[in-house]
Amino acid sequence: MVGASFLTDKERLELRAVLRRVRGEALALRRANILLLLDKGWTSVQVGDAFFLEISTIEAVQRAYKAGGISSLYAADILGRPLKLDAAQRTELAAHLATAHYATSQEVRDHIRVKYDVAYSRAGIIAFLKALGFVHQNTTLATPAVCEIVQQEAIDAYSALKATLPADEVIVHMDGVHPTHMAKTGKVWVKKGEKLHVPSNTGRQRINIHGALNLATGQFTFMNNVTIDAQSTIQLFKNLEAVYKDKSKIHVFLDNARYHYSAAVKEWLAASGRRIILHFLPAYCPHLNPIERLWHVLHNHVTRNKYHKTYNAFCDAIMTFCRRTITAQWDTIKSYVTDNFTVKSNQKLKFI
Repeated sequence: MVGASFLTDKERLELRAVLRRVRGEALALRRANILLLLDKGWTSVQVGDAFFLEISTIEAVQRAYKAGGISSLYAADILGRPLKLDAAQRTELAAHLATAHYATSQEVRDHIRVKYDVAYSRAGIIAFLKALGFVHQNTTLATPAVCEIVQQEAIDAYSALKATLPADEVIVHMDGVHPTHMAKTGKVWVKKGEKLHVPSNTGRQRINIHGALNLATGQFTFMNNVTIDAQSTIQLFKNLEAVYKDKSKIHVFLDNARYHYSAAVKEWLAASGRRIILHFLPAYCPHLNPIERLWHVLHNHVTRNKYHKTYNAFCDAIMTFCRRTITAQWDTIKSYVTDNFTVKSNQKLKFI
């Protein structure tokens, strides 16, 4: 039988360090035991000795339970001193934080100091906010509200045209993209613990691609322009008419960029013999233009986790994708670039 004091001083320190790292259900279980022993009549000293905790910590567990009930067993900020905010104040603060949307922990500290005359350290407020159920994360961009009926009408009109499209007509989807000579980071599978880096570029030059995609064939008609404007739009229309010489109508689905409505574009379209028919998508509906998905594929091929030392090398990669990759890999790319449209709603989203 092992007698008392069989541990060395180093072993005792190591074991007590393990006790201090207890979290989650194990921590809640230990606190429940503390409360039951106190209720049984044990003193704070006796319980502290049993759990190798300071008396102040035992008393803090008891105070927290009286203030917060069973949920206090899972609290992350029970320390060996009185709680800085009581249960009512914590509830009030949580409700305020849910609508205030502070950008920094310092702003939260300032609010608590003014409202409750209580000071938190930076580390303390972060732990406290996590205990209240808050995390610090990025916001997500979302388009303004778009009528679901309008979206469905646009989808139905496109589907009807596609279903009844004569053999001598064609549908293309048009848009512009402006890749910047700057590597983009993205997720990759790596061994746990490893961290991969992508070399960054110092330049901010970009290339403008104005293109039209035929989903049926993968034909990508595009231009590399200094700017994308009314004149480049007209030139792209001319190129489309040259590519599709055998088509009586070329249906172009496009967004509501101002240059698409310019007087120069309208004048060109009104000229005799034009075969371009424009179909404008509802505002704020990029998800209804399949070419937007092609731009995502382009970035996966050229910019995401890809480093191009010079701007010329970057442009070459973009042009190779547009001239060769789309056609060569269309059987694969077309599974990502589709016209399987859905109506989007942001009614359930929470906005600042």
